[in-house]
Amino acid sequence: MVKIGLNCTFVCSIPDKAYSWASLATMSREIYFGGSISGGRDDADLYARLIEQLRQYGKALTEHVGNSSVEEDEKDLSDKEIHDRDMEWLNECDYLVAEVTQPSLGVGYEIGRAVDLKKTILCLFRPQSGKGELISLIFI
Repeated sequence: MVKIGLNCTFVCSIPDKAYSWASLATMSREIYFGGSISGGRDDADLYARLIEQLRQYGKALTEHVGNSSVEEDEKDLSDKEIHDRDMEWLNECDYLVAEVTQPSLGVGYEIGRAVDLKKTILCLFRPQSGKGELISLIFI
């Protein structure tokens, strides 16, 4: 694991390519950020800060994840509409960056789809959260 700031730790990269924040800076890319929405919004402020950092490296397709009002903002969208929109963005993106400290089935699904699409994935985890046993699910 490698510390990357904002009290997060780099935990995996898929596929077997070595990417760093520095290598992203030389490219303008589309980045899909995944963070818990219906699984808990305790980390919304952190998500917003991470998304702000990601803007230095490309276009953040899912900026709404950092909005504290995302559930209210999306209340008129059906689950299918949200899924289809998110999968379109996931297909378009060059990278998936996921904050995985807060357990989320949705983020797990996004990671699984990104693996299937052979996207480069960066998972961020905060070891000080005390949720360390959950991160092992990523490697199963």
